[in-house]
Amino acid sequence: MASRLIAPFSVLVLIGLCASVGFAGAIATEDFEAYDVGDQLHSLSGGSGWSAAWQVPVAARRSETTIVSGELSYAAGDVAVSGGSRALQYLATEAAIEVLATRQFASQSGTLYFSFLYQSTNSDSGDFMQLGLNNTADNPRVSAIDSGGTFQVRSGTGSSALSGIDSVDGQTYLLIVRAEKTGGSTNYNDVQLFVNPMFKTGAFNTPAAHATNDSGLSAAAFAAFRKAFHDGDETYVFDELRIGDSFADVVSGVGNTFLLPTNAGNGADAYIRGGSSSTGNYGSADYMELKATSSADVVREAYFRFDLSQAPWDRFLEADLTLTVDGSAGSTDPGTVWTFDLYGLEDGFVAASGELGEDWGEGDITWDNAPGKDTSGAGPDLADVFGGAPLATFDITGTGNSGDTITISSEDFPALAAFLNSDTDGLATFILVRSTEEFDGQTVVHRIFTKEGGMAPYLTLRVPEPSTMALALLGLLGLVGCGRRRTRSAR
Repeated sequence: MASRLIAPFSVLVLIGLCASVGFAGAIATEDFEAYDVGDQLHSLSGGSGWSAAWQVPVAARRSETTIVSGELSYAAGDVAVSGGSRALQYLATEAAIEVLATRQFASQSGTLYFSFLYQSTNSDSGDFMQLGLNNTADNPRVSAIDSGGTFQVRSGTGSSALSGIDSVDGQTYLLIVRAEKTGGSTNYNDVQLFVNPMFKTGAFNTPAAHATNDSGLSAAAFAAFRKAFHDGDETYVFDELRIGDSFADVVSGVGNTFLLPTNAGNGADAYIRGGSSSTGNYGSADYMELKATSSADVVREAYFRFDLSQAPWDRFLEADLTLTVDGSAGSTDPGTVWTFDLYGLEDGFVAASGELGEDWGEGDITWDNAPGKDTSGAGPDLADVFGGAPLATFDITGTGNSGDTITISSEDFPALAAFLNSDTDGLATFILVRSTEEFDGQTVVHRIFTKEGGMAPYLTLRVPEPSTMALALLGLLGLVGCGRRRTRSAR
């Protein structure tokens, strides 16, 4: 990782961030913006990268497959996709199983991604809607499906892998499918579905469903919509259809924001336990446990690390840390307030004999060897943490609810950004301790999801908005030009 500069951002960084985030590498895109409201989709030829116009093969469906006003949009984490002022709508009138619409693009045989925005209305348990790819204008062989109100992914034309995520009427979803060939297969046989991803870096996201059947498809050249079993009062809206050979081709991001989870690069998350469990390792658990008590045997503390070298910038204007609650064990009164302290392991920490360093491993860390740990009691050795004090403090009332998020912001706790900006080696370790000890029989153990649990802790890192950076760049260039003029005048 490059050393972190105390000076302002470089001119090159300014130029890079002021550049728009687009889909220059996409194979084909369709945003439906080139059409008028009320146009039938059949024979329309807007968008880019396609080799033919849209075809709606069943004539009776053409008046039901039209352009409508209004936009679909999705934003979460550092992903943001806006559908503009036009979208495609299918208004169901009957129950036949049919290919609804197709469009051809240049044949592709490598790893493929496609994404689209999607919203349903009046759907029920029998309805079926599908969008995917094939080598002919027929039933798609790698596809995303909304069937019975649940998102699925399919490889081939038979059974599907279920996501467990419901499709809620009136809610907009960003769906992304990744199709690749694995194990020497000449056909696509590894198809993943991502539902509402949070990370614009594809590898940081966890698929919602994964199908590993042989699709029978070696190359794709058509996008195809397919429908079945409708009652006649459902509507389906689609927008921002994009096909590419990388995740970045089909997803747009927030230019000045980057999300970094513990499952990125050399990130890690684990918890440690004292007393008779002081040599135990819990790095593979789905959660990190937190407990404070006078009994050393049951004290638990959490360690988690972010690989800052994965971020596109060396310094950050603002930062948030987000943790997701994973329920609890034990008991507590619902109104009891439990306080937690967050520390940062000092950059350049030098490990003592028998102690792990900043690159501690999930499978190795214990109470006895954790970096910066005061093994004689609760919490870290304050000499080994940034500023010699907590970066932040927060509360959980009662057990907390599984799925609740805790966000710690540098706006409220400036030491969080200061700690991250002090880093020089790309590794930032946080230590989380519950400072409230158990009392009056309230034995609750709080839990925070880990990356193994599917909801990794993550940082939201921000730099100035591109417009602000552009002004700064213009000012910097103006100062340079002024300096040159003065030099010439003095000659």
